[in-house]
Amino acid sequence: MVNQNEITLAGFVVCSVKMPLPLLTRHFVEKKLSAYCQQKVPAHILHQVRLTFVVDGSTVTLIEARHTHAQPGTWVQRPIARFLFTAETACWTLYSPHFRAKDAWRIYPDAKPVKAIDTLLKVVDEDPHGLFWG
Repeated sequence: MVNQNEITLAGFVVCSVKMPLPLLTRHFVEKKLSAYCQQKVPAHILHQVRLTFVVDGSTVTLIEARHTHAQPGTWVQRPIARFLFTAETACWTLYSPHFRAKDAWRIYPDAKPVKAIDTLLKVVDEDPHGLFWG
């Protein structure tokens, strides 16, 4: 299925159309992802690892930041997962980073578009293909 909100190249999503999330959807997702990020990283290691997210148009990107020992005070960010909201269907689609192509994403295998982002957060946690957490 082709998503009208995406631009692909050689089968990989290279960017998505910057349509804003509906206001209530954005508020709900920010609340869900904030709670997810807070519960995922124990307080005693927050000085080493952080989990955050960025909302950009109709996409939400989950990001891991790690403190680098080579340069104290410097954090290195790595995208973990991307969630794309399609307004026409009110569904979320899960993407994993394509590590061979910078800033490219691919649809995560075995995860169909769903109405509840919670379902996709569980897939990210379980990560049966090792594409999110390694």
